[in-house]
Amino acid sequence: MAIRSNNKVLIEDILSEEFILDKNYVFNYRIQEAIARDNFQESEVYPYPQSKIENPEEGMVSLVEKRKLTPFIKKEESKSIEWNLLMSKTIMDLDEYTGDVFDVVRVLWTEQKQKDSSGMISLTVDDILQFRQESPHKHLADGTPVYHKQKRIKAMQELTKLFSLTLSLGRKVEDVEVDPKTGVVLNISETEEVKSLFYIGDYKMYYENDEPLGFEQVYVRPGNILMENLLLEEEEDKSNMRLMSQQALKYHFKHQVYHKRLTRYLNLAWDLNKKLKQISLYSYPISGEKGLLSVMGLEITDNRKKKPSVFLEEFTRILEDLREDGVIGSWRYGTPDGELDPELLNKRGWLFDYFLKQRVIITPPKNIAPFFKVEEEEVQALQSYLSVASEVESVIKGDIPLTPRILANVKDKLDLSDRQLAKVSKVSQPTISRLMTDESTFMKLRKNTKERLLEWLSSVLPVLEK
Repeated sequence: MAIRSNNKVLIEDILSEEFILDKNYVFNYRIQEAIARDNFQESEVYPYPQSKIENPEEGMVSLVEKRKLTPFIKKEESKSIEWNLLMSKTIMDLDEYTGDVFDVVRVLWTEQKQKDSSGMISLTVDDILQFRQESPHKHLADGTPVYHKQKRIKAMQELTKLFSLTLSLGRKVEDVEVDPKTGVVLNISETEEVKSLFYIGDYKMYYENDEPLGFEQVYVRPGNILMENLLLEEEEDKSNMRLMSQQALKYHFKHQVYHKRLTRYLNLAWDLNKKLKQISLYSYPISGEKGLLSVMGLEITDNRKKKPSVFLEEFTRILEDLREDGVIGSWRYGTPDGELDPELLNKRGWLFDYFLKQRVIITPPKNIAPFFKVEEEEVQALQSYLSVASEVESVIKGDIPLTPRILANVKDKLDLSDRQLAKVSKVSQPTISRLMTDESTFMKLRKNTKERLLEWLSSVLPVLEK
């Protein structure tokens, strides 16, 4: 079962590059993330599950909804009946595969120059499989790939889900009727322009036992709102374009979900515009709302709590895979040597007390852009800067002594002189001077002096962690 496509050579050309040009990666990323994670909320006051999408470049908020509207560019009763039948068999559970299909369709539409008068391109289910680099069952004599039936049906089903989504800019108040005597609002008139995420024209439907399973071939174009964020004008500077890693589509939608999500997020973090030329390095917290675990959706389940070493291996493997696959240049922890302390990993409760408080320095791949040249000295400087909080916390707990190097890093990070440090810590300046030069001074301090110093370190720890 195969169908010939005019996109085969184009897809091969796109796949030959490591990155895909993207006009508004932030907006497209938000939509893809909502679809891939099925991040749609239901409410009693609104009839459709919806997801709010912020578009910071336009200063607008859009709504993606599971409305299941007929996406046909021309309304025909026979098509509507067929669509409704197809929808009745479709369970609207979206996942990473659906998110991949969103990227495939929009990228192909952006890159394909052969559009019809309505701005549509021809898309086949085999295009999706080729783009995702699925292995074909065999090849025909002319080189056309033939994919297993179940793979094709899966792609059809995900494409159908994608076509059922709508996009709007929300409701707009048109008129407010107020009682002139009491000032009470009597009536509010609102309008909402709802567009399909994608529109389709002619199509070839695949049937089994008289039941439609999905589109085998379809003419498609983005809805107007989405199209505005995809079109690249001829004179537009491509150096301002964003890049989406091909590897995001190559990773498996079930077995490598965390790889996919982190790859897409890092592409977002490395949003390639002129502003980013001033930013060479960034460290990522492991935990927290914007931490790496949250980005990946990697939850600390009860099983992972029971086997933290297995969880650490899983986390390490993901980052190592991204490095080996060229998604990132390098990675290391924000500790003095870039590694986790083996002694602290042997302590009880190390997962929450130590590991989750760390940050990770991730550098972009060298070929991502000419202005992303990160020198080893920069990485080491950031490493030293980040390790301050972690080491100070270990000093406070009594795990390690306060050394001249640690105290010097604290001074540098807080921008304090010896005199200022003595004043805020309530420790004499001669003692501070000895602490800055002699490794053994801390252990020889009087109990009340050490307590004052540790109390001060505890008070500045939140600042050091920022």
